[in-house]
Amino acid sequence: MSFDPALWRESFRGPILGALVAVMAVTIALSPRSVVAVVVAAVIPAVVGGSIWRFDHLSWTDILSWTAPLAVWSAAVISILPSLGSVGWILGGISVAGWVYAFVFWTPVTGWWYRSVLRKPYPGSGADSALRDIPRR
Repeated sequence: MSFDPALWRESFRGPILGALVAVMAVTIALSPRSVVAVVVAAVIPAVVGGSIWRFDHLSWTDILSWTAPLAVWSAAVISILPSLGSVGWILGGISVAGWVYAFVFWTPVTGWWYRSVLRKPYPGSGADSALRDIPRR
C-alpha cells in the first residue's frame, strides 16, 4: 500500500479516515496535556481533510496551502482555549470543524482560496480537465 492517498483503494479510504477521527476523538476526550497528544489532535484534522482532497488527485501544493495553517491553528486552539473551560473547547472545536468543512465540501471559501491565495483556476472549472470529477458550484 502506498502512502499517497490518491493511490489507495476505495475499500481502504473510509476505514482509514474513520480510524483517524476515532484517534482524534479519544485524544481530545483524554484532554491532551502532553506535547504528543497536542500534536496528534492538531494534525489529524489536517490529515483527514488533506487525504480527502488527495483522493481527488489534487496537488500536494494545493492541499498543503490550507492544511498546514489548519494544523498550526489547531495546535494554538488546543494549547490556549482549554484554559477557558468548556466554552474554549466548544469555540475551538467549532472553528476547526468550520475550517475543515469549508474546504472538504467545496464551499465558496474554497473558490475564494483558489482565486485569492493560490491564484489559479478553481478545480473543475474547465481550466483543469484532470479534475473534472469534482462537483462544480
